[in-house]
Amino acid sequence: MAASPGAGKRRRLLLPPGGREQGPGHHHLLSTSVDSANPWSSHDGAGPAQAEQRMHGEAPAEQEVPGSPQGVPGPSDFQVLFAACVGRGGRLGLAYVDLDAPERVLHVTDLLDPGFAQLGRLKRALLAGGRPGLLVAPARSPGELLDRAAEPVASGGAGQGQAGEAEPFPVVVLKPADFDLETCRQRLLFLRSGGVDPAERKASERELRGQGTLDLCNEQLVRAAGGLVRFMERHRAQLGDLDGPGQALHVHGVRLFSLDSMLFVDEQTLDALQVFHREPHPSLVRGPGRAKEGLSLFGLLEPLVASAAGRANLRRWLQQPSRDARLLRARHDAVEELTRTRHQELLRGLHRELRDVRDMAVLLRRIFGCYHFDNVHDWRALATTLEHMSGAFALVRAEGPAALLVPRRELEQLSADVLTAEEMLGCIVDLEESSGSSDVHVCAGVDDRLDAVREQYESIDGHLTEAAQLERRRLLDLGLDGRLTDAVALHYFPQLGFHASLPNPLAGVGADGDAAAMEELKHRVAVPAEDWRYQFAGGGRLFYKCALVCRLDEEVGDLVVAARELELELLLGVTERLRCLEPRLCRAAQVLADIDVLAALSAAAVQFGWARPKFSSEPQRLRVVKGRHPLVEATLAAHHGFVPNSTDLGPRPE
Repeated sequence: MAASPGAGKRRRLLLPPGGREQGPGHHHLLSTSVDSANPWSSHDGAGPAQAEQRMHGEAPAEQEVPGSPQGVPGPSDFQVLFAACVGRGGRLGLAYVDLDAPERVLHVTDLLDPGFAQLGRLKRALLAGGRPGLLVAPARSPGELLDRAAEPVASGGAGQGQAGEAEPFPVVVLKPADFDLETCRQRLLFLRSGGVDPAERKASERELRGQGTLDLCNEQLVRAAGGLVRFMERHRAQLGDLDGPGQALHVHGVRLFSLDSMLFVDEQTLDALQVFHREPHPSLVRGPGRAKEGLSLFGLLEPLVASAAGRANLRRWLQQPSRDARLLRARHDAVEELTRTRHQELLRGLHRELRDVRDMAVLLRRIFGCYHFDNVHDWRALATTLEHMSGAFALVRAEGPAALLVPRRELEQLSADVLTAEEMLGCIVDLEESSGSSDVHVCAGVDDRLDAVREQYESIDGHLTEAAQLERRRLLDLGLDGRLTDAVALHYFPQLGFHASLPNPLAGVGADGDAAAMEELKHRVAVPAEDWRYQFAGGGRLFYKCALVCRLDEEVGDLVVAARELELELLLGVTERLRCLEPRLCRAAQVLADIDVLAALSAAAVQFGWARPKFSSEPQRLRVVKGRHPLVEATLAAHHGFVPNSTDLGPRPE
């Protein structure tokens, strides 16, 4: 009996254990495998009836799988998260989130795809170059959908097993209740975008806002998007969203996408054209799975890009070319404009500014996730990034090429938002004072209460001297020896409060480090007064609490702690204002990343003599006059020279 074409293929399914609700602290995923060569056997102990049900179109419902997987990555190890949900008549709902993009946008669509071929196209388009991804689907999905979902994206490179064969694509199956239509609908209505919590809006306002974003009556679209949101909510800590589990997920937007607007280029074509070329890294320290960029078009253009976000954007443009003629014309116009001689100073200025711009989304996630504000390096990086973003916006606003991609009004608003955030940090956060420690501090003059506490702390030495004189007079009135009272001193220790002290008799003979002698001293030496209680010893002195220092603790309090609490209150206000500005700041970072790539392409066009392509009005027509591959031309230039080749592809005229 001949084996079926899919014999021996194993589907990789990752299931949360036993269908139990997982909180933010339970992020491990369990794996199981289904052998499609023998559908009557099951690794989870299911009998023939369950296997027959699986053959006829349904995956097993969620159940606990014994054991823990070895080497199964968590959600934070993936760059793109997908969700797929199939309905009647071959309608397929798709959703995805690109975690590496400057903006965390939920992309959704709905299409007629009975054979699920579009799912594979979407995976290949978004995961070109070996990017890791993960797909979420309901447990009661057709077996054909799960088979399609588990197909490897590429036959080589990343994602290969020990034997050199491609590993199945990771698929997470969730409970059908996680894809319930009404539950997913409410989940999307309560998505947070910006600083406004949807829970604070009225139900009618949430409904109107949701319908204005996407069609909430589209069943498969809503179920796919809601299921993906549910998965991200469960693993929000691993994905960088550190809000409490009771809060809705935070995204920068929800957008409809069309597969027709994407140009799908397979891995073999990208490698054949040398758009990307990954080579194993020679350093064994970095591990056998790491790779570096070899001789490729991306490697040729990457040094011309200034910022890290620009380099990621360049890779995305090359991996996922657009088919939107309007967008392509706008990019061509911008590149052509930037190649003009009058913009050379602008390009140099942009490169100087953008090279110090960090990943805005990552910086904000770090700042929002650190509630103790002991991450002064992140705050300093954010301030530097905002400063250079403002400088870059000032350049493009003055010269004008960015208006070819972004409307002038939006450009002005984004520039104003970046300037607002920069001025807020400059007025409130004191990075110079914070340079000596890891804690973030607030500038003087921001809050009168904080300034009063700081002033009191700075003058504490004078107050301690006056208080010590009062205590000495009191002890003299009690009949204490004048030589002993003269040695009384008062001290303030942060978090310990105020203390009185006397010289340690054992310090003079060098026995203050003897634990037994110190224990005997506590019982042998009489305290100066009945209200004096021994606390600790150190620095050649014995420290006590007395009525006066206890009164100081009550009336003055712990000045350092009080100042820090006021600073934390003010810094929390800054983070809340940054949360409100987060979508706009990430959008501004995305615009600058686009400009960075366009500036790099214009520099490459000038350096290598590239010409602007023209769109043909003839269908299926490609005409290249004296074309050449940049890498081949550069390789042969030092030897025999390169002979340009003309190409004319398309239907022959009748």
